[in-house]
Amino acid sequence: MTKFFMLLLFLLEISQIFRFLWIMKQKSTEDLLLLNLSWQRMLQQPSTTWYGRESSLLLKLVLVAQRAPCLYIGLLNLQSYKNESELFGRTIRVNLAKPMRIKEGSSRPVWSDDDWLKKFSGKTLEENKEEEGSEPPKAEVQEGEPTAKKARSNPQVYMDIKIGNKPAGRIQILLRSDVVPMTAENFRCLCTHEKGFGFKGSSFHRIIPQFMCQGGDFTNHNGTGGKSIYGRKFDDENFILKHTGPGLLSMANSGPNTNGSQFFLTCDKTDWLDGKHVVFGEVTEGLDVLRQIEAQGSKDGKPKEKVIISDCGEYV
Repeated sequence: MTKFFMLLLFLLEISQIFRFLWIMKQKSTEDLLLLNLSWQRMLQQPSTTWYGRESSLLLKLVLVAQRAPCLYIGLLNLQSYKNESELFGRTIRVNLAKPMRIKEGSSRPVWSDDDWLKKFSGKTLEENKEEEGSEPPKAEVQEGEPTAKKARSNPQVYMDIKIGNKPAGRIQILLRSDVVPMTAENFRCLCTHEKGFGFKGSSFHRIIPQFMCQGGDFTNHNGTGGKSIYGRKFDDENFILKHTGPGLLSMANSGPNTNGSQFFLTCDKTDWLDGKHVVFGEVTEGLDVLRQIEAQGSKDGKPKEKVIISDCGEYV
């Protein structure tokens, strides 16, 4: 009888191992990276582990066997995590206040850009600077019409910035309604508050030096909220304009066709974001103010001091 129960226990553990391997086969690269991080944490504390912080629960792992020299774990629940700044470094994502659950058997990755992750995941700002071996490039003008002609045919908006309790200056932005009219109109209306809501009083909640400054969450003020004038989300309009240098305005998102109100201003050339985020404007005045905002950033994106959009509107 004892041998029977030992055999049963052995078969149970083997089945858990095969189940774990089958689950891993379904998961994408970023899931494996998360699993590795959580595995290292479990080795230090072999108990039920939640990997995440605050309200963003990324991964729940539970210990299913303690008898073997190597601890086997089962992936029970993977949520649609959207705050990858701590894990992958240089990504632009929008957090979800109530992330969608992905079924265990789903083959759809939350972040499908595996090639980019393999190339850039985990890089630090210092490593990136060493690879480039040069200072960040100056602002580049997109190919096409001259700036003066674009300014005559497209709306221009402004944002007055306050860092801490001190005014930092004004950023003037040209919106490319000639290329992405729907996206530009959404941003313009959020600057004027003509729909009853907008950017005034909101903050830049995520700032990473030599990368970007992200804002636009005027509902939750932490990267989990915001909404567009068309509803909560709207589709990617096109990817004609590229992330060619500092001072470009682009949409933050949580995947394809999930644009809301969150945006980012580039601090450098970020061409790996081309085809993933819709560029729809450029800073025409106040690049020095953008650099002041950038100086408040950190590697994990948390600002040193609060950066507020104290006022905003449209030049008419």
